[in-house]
Amino acid sequence: MKFLLDENISTSLYLYLKSRGFDVKRVGTDIQSGITDIYVLNISIKEKRIIITRDCGDIGEIIYKKHLLPVGVICLKGNIRGKIEVDAFKSIIQNIKNVKQKFIIVSMRNKKFELRIKDL
Repeated sequence: MKFLLDENISTSLYLYLKSRGFDVKRVGTDIQSGITDIYVLNISIKEKRIIITRDCGDIGEIIYKKHLLPVGVICLKGNIRGKIEVDAFKSIIQNIKNVKQKFIIVSMRNKKFELRIKDL
């Protein structure tokens, strides 16, 4: 799987994915920081990368209004930050067989991850 991390995702998850052999790029590290969400979506589509972001509403709105179809989107909400992002990613991979063509929203309540999944 190939991933594109938005700049609002920590380097902890970026380094974890790299260490596990995933093909990963991060806005602000491998790609110029400050790019628009539409540009992030276009990179994702062109390079067939799953987006990991916190901009759930913005990305979702663009996908549905502009009919842009990325490979997949994982949105990390609220207090899922830093090293907890790595645990959230592990939870997703353990609980979902195929993250492609999915819009996955991950939140955390009572130290448990909750996943909401929509087909793209």
